Amino acid sequence: MELRRSGSFWIGGLARAAAALALACAAFAVPAATPARAQAVAPAAAAVAIDAQINQLMQNGDYAGALALAERAWGPDTPNRAARLDFIRGMKAKAEGDLQGAIAIFRRLIADNPGFTRVRVELANALYLAGDPEAASYHLRDLARTAESDDLRRNFEAYLDAIKRERPWRVGGYLSLAPSTNINGRTTENVIVIENCPFDPSGRCEFVIDQGSRAASGIGLTGGISGERHFFLSNDITVSLSGRLDAVKYVDSQFDRISARAGAHVRKKLGDTTVGGGVVAEYSMLGWKPYRDAAGFEFEVGRAMGPATHLLVSTSLMYQRFADFPQMNGPAASVGVVVGHALGPGQSLTTGMSFTFERTTANHLDSDALRTFVGYGREWNGGFITYVEPSVTLRRFRGIDPAFGVRREDIEVGARIALSHRKLNFMGFMPRFEYAYTRQFSTITFQRRETHSANVVLTREF
Repeated sequence: MELRRSGSFWIGGLARAAAALALACAAFAVPAATPARAQAVAPAAAAVAIDAQINQLMQNGDYAGALALAERAWGPDTPNRAARLDFIRGMKAKAEGDLQGAIAIFRRLIADNPGFTRVRVELANALYLAGDPEAASYHLRDLARTAESDDLRRNFEAYLDAIKRERPWRVGGYLSLAPSTNINGRTTENVIVIENCPFDPSGRCEFVIDQGSRAASGIGLTGGISGERHFFLSNDITVSLSGRLDAVKYVDSQFDRISARAGAHVRKKLGDTTVGGGVVAEYSMLGWKPYRDAAGFEFEVGRAMGPATHLLVSTSLMYQRFADFPQMNGPAASVGVVVGHALGPGQSLTTGMSFTFERTTANHLDSDALRTFVGYGREWNGGFITYVEPSVTLRRFRGIDPAFGVRREDIEVGARIALSHRKLNFMGFMPRFEYAYTRQFSTITFQRRETHSANVVLTREF
């Protein structure tokens, strides 16, 4: 199927999807029969006929007539009466060009019940028509994940691709306060223990860590900007250029951090499979001094494993250099697998595992790491949106550390939580509170640390 660049392709395609979904959306179709209604065949038949008239009026674009009939015919005992009337009001507003009014109604309905699939379709369409492709894409991705068939999923994925073709570039940014209990990434221990110490007859030395070498807390001002540009060589081949710049500023400038990343990738679609690869470069500064730079290659394969499950396999190979620690220079490779599964509208489960291998100029700095995580996201009835992601990382170094006399082995446990509420939004933005916790256990005392951090970002994805 050839994708055209006209907006009519998107609008017509999404309208066809909405029509196909209408019969499956019980909230806005004929209510299922109940025992009480089954005893009253004539009233039930009359209700079915009225619903059919309302649906026909909506299909003909006569939303004013549909709303008037529904308000007269649907009594106070009609299931989901208020929501169904609001849906017609939203469709009427959209048809009359009041896109912001329609968006407000649809968002309120989704907040009350994220399972209203038909509403999410219309919300995505209204957001796109209102010039907000970022928010529209958020809902289309959820629709693609929860589609009831592979054909519907492919339709929604095609609409996402159409949005990229209509607007092949994207620029975004953020600014937030970011309090942290460990802005310098140092140990939270008070004493360092060194085994096989030559300075003590027992072979064990203990040193008190001074305050300047321990973890420091503070509040930083964090911000960043990112962008990407897509070039469509054909319906199936895309070249993408991307870049981002992130920074954190603290009162004490020695802890300031700046990181930059740029990449160029080529991706090709092969039915339900996407393969891609490209080059990437990274650069970071610490305390306004060069800290690390790296460059290399990335490859990925993604495949839809049915209407509700997606598999992504990725790998990278980079060479990294450290300005003040040349002994850490060397290659770094990683392999990762991520599986995303939709549990229902507005509800997803993501699991992943990755292996990382770093090689340096010193054997005791070479490391192998295994990380695994599970993420659960949900849009709750009433408007709350939550995401929880616990993780565990196991890291083992290949040689004995000459300073501490032991092989370094780390276990890092962490969790990330994001909270937001659909009804708390202003001018198309919704604040999202994010909290992260990490605790690292290590055979080397100096590497044991604990960190709490939080920030608030504004997002259009709701």
